Amino acid sequence: MKKITLLLCLLCLMVLSTQVKAQQCARLDSLRRILRLTKDIKVHINTLNLMAAEYAKEDPEGAALNLARQALKQAKKYKHEEGVADALVNIGLIDYKALTEYEEAIKDFKDALAIYEKLKLKEKVASTQEIIGKFYFDLFYLRTDNTNYKSSLEYYQKALKSREEIGQKKHMAKIYEVMSELHGHLNQDQKAIEALEKALAILEDLGENKTNNTRLIAKYKSKYEKIQSLDRLNKVYLYIGIGLLVALVLVLLLTSTKNRKVANQLKDQNQQIAKQNKEIEDKARTIAQQKDLVENAKEEIESFSLVPSYVFNEIRENGRYEPRQYEKVSVLFADLEDFTNVSQGMGSDKLVEELNVTFNKFDAITGNHNLIKIKTIGDSYMAAGGIPEKNNRNPVDAILAALEMTRFINEKRAEKEASGEPYWRVRIGINTGYVTAGVVGDKRFAYDVWGETVNTAKLIEIKSESGQVAVSQQTYDLVKDLFDFQGGGEVEMKHKEAIEKYIVVGIKAELSIGGDGIEPNETFRGKVGDMEFA
Repeated sequence: MKKITLLLCLLCLMVLSTQVKAQQCARLDSLRRILRLTKDIKVHINTLNLMAAEYAKEDPEGAALNLARQALKQAKKYKHEEGVADALVNIGLIDYKALTEYEEAIKDFKDALAIYEKLKLKEKVASTQEIIGKFYFDLFYLRTDNTNYKSSLEYYQKALKSREEIGQKKHMAKIYEVMSELHGHLNQDQKAIEALEKALAILEDLGENKTNNTRLIAKYKSKYEKIQSLDRLNKVYLYIGIGLLVALVLVLLLTSTKNRKVANQLKDQNQQIAKQNKEIEDKARTIAQQKDLVENAKEEIESFSLVPSYVFNEIRENGRYEPRQYEKVSVLFADLEDFTNVSQGMGSDKLVEELNVTFNKFDAITGNHNLIKIKTIGDSYMAAGGIPEKNNRNPVDAILAALEMTRFINEKRAEKEASGEPYWRVRIGINTGYVTAGVVGDKRFAYDVWGETVNTAKLIEIKSESGQVAVSQQTYDLVKDLFDFQGGGEVEMKHKEAIEKYIVVGIKAELSIGGDGIEPNETFRGKVGDMEFA
């Protein structure tokens, strides 16, 4: 029975895959038809670029690269500058994914950007600036160098200005969130907070849902308003006090008689004024104390939002968090593939909405599987298991989370394609090993991990294919008795030997409910429980 169920599941997956392939084939057939029939050279070049982008989803280093180079050659020959720029972007993205020449890729992007700026194609200028910003962020993990974060921030700032000129507010809100993340890495805490506040202001103006970080700011925004209200009240009391003092002076000037009755009245007035001044001073002290309490609460909310509670408690008690070394941590990178093409076809408002839905779901999935989110930037997501509190089952947790994330994206993609809407794919890379974990920032704390394990996880993700969950040899050796795998080939490493990667097929049939390879059964849970004490 289990074998029959597994067979049916595999057949369903094959049918779904066939449908996706059929849709891609239909798009390519349409483009080939245009290529044969058109007599307009610009249409011919643009079609070559569109075909290159389509092939890049499956065969980036083969047909896609050849088509992009054909488009570039013809665009240069017929002086179709926009076609030249489109081809350069395609070639840059293909070279970057293939991990060939980083310098060539960034040169292609910048050359394309210069052409778009010359032609005043504002939408493509903004999109290319974001691509370059994302490129420099990823480059940090491949070549650990803090200047890459600075370069990334520079191009996201340019993209922000471009989106502002176009009037694309939702894009601006997303860029502000990315800039906040980059400011945090650069220990520019105040700028990080200001960027998040700007993202919140834009989303509030648009009446949109808040993302994770901006929802946090909303929690203490009302407290700021209370402070302002208390400040206004304080000023009112001070003005009253000043008015009373002025009145007293006038009374003294106007009173010239030494009448005892008048003197007694003045004495009473003085006592009353002194009493009122004391009340004003007491209220002012109370307001100042309340303001300090709110400020302290604000700082704790900001800090607590960006680090695990275990880490925050140590910072609050000891004033700092000591960096720690962990021998067994699983690092997960997820990247939304085909994001650029989808963003052009989806529209800016819908794009930001869908991106929020995706990352909010990823947050829920990683939380349910004992992982913590490290960061999001642009269309990339990073999480880790086995920190800050150690556990032995983190490789299993990371794979279960990755499989669920992939199923979620596949289901959404099938739903969108059924109604003729574009949607992105996801690719995920996982590696397990030694890392250093710590906190950066003096006021706005950010919890992060470093080490070769992190860099390798990023490489595994970049070299995986759409819809795949790829793991390193280190992770595979720890979980091979629980999951089924396919060979994924080698991943070339700069200045190192190539490493093996493996593609996760699913949970072993005998360890899954109904033998479908999706939900773990009690036997699976028992084996994982034994790992806790290994």
